[in-house]
Amino acid sequence: MNITSSTKLNEVYGSPSFSKVKDLLVSGTDFFAQNGELTFAELQGLHPTWYSEDLVFGLSRLQELASSRNKVAYPVYSSADATQSARIANVNLLFFPAERKTCDTYVILLAGGAYEAVCTMIEALPVAAKLNELGVTCFCLNYRTFSDESFVNGLLPEPLDDLAAGWRFIEQNQEIFGVSANDYIVGGFSAGGHVAS
Repeated sequence: MNITSSTKLNEVYGSPSFSKVKDLLVSGTDFFAQNGELTFAELQGLHPTWYSEDLVFGLSRLQELASSRNKVAYPVYSSADATQSARIANVNLLFFPAERKTCDTYVILLAGGAYEAVCTMIEALPVAAKLNELGVTCFCLNYRTFSDESFVNGLLPEPLDDLAAGWRFIEQNQEIFGVSANDYIVGGFSAGGHVAS
């Protein structure tokens, strides 16, 4: 699939290239159902800081990885933990390995979305793709967002727990990912920046 600024969101969501990761692009909301007929250029018209070329750049890198690797999305929690909570089952890392590493440090990125969603496609993918281009391996974390229960009991520390679990998952699989678990940077945007801090 050739992704351009005139590609519709539904075309990406329905593409076989993204079948295993489509629900991680913007998780926690019905974003694609509400905006599916929009092109990336039209989406930028509604949200001027969501640059269509950045979205295309990030999605193109993800598509390249998805077509060249068996797996790009990794559930952070065990299947036993996931059977206890559907929300835990949605906590995943998207793996963006640098083709030619220029440093040993890797980055964990957390997109924002006001704790209502995790807008990985909009905020984290373009940055991960650019860091890959610069020789840095990245992971994009989809963490838990609000639920009816969180309005009563509060959401935190669930996203913090997800970040810690994501790091532990990387530590347990550092040989597979080609990283040293203790050599990392955490960065985020909006709510994801709050979790990162």
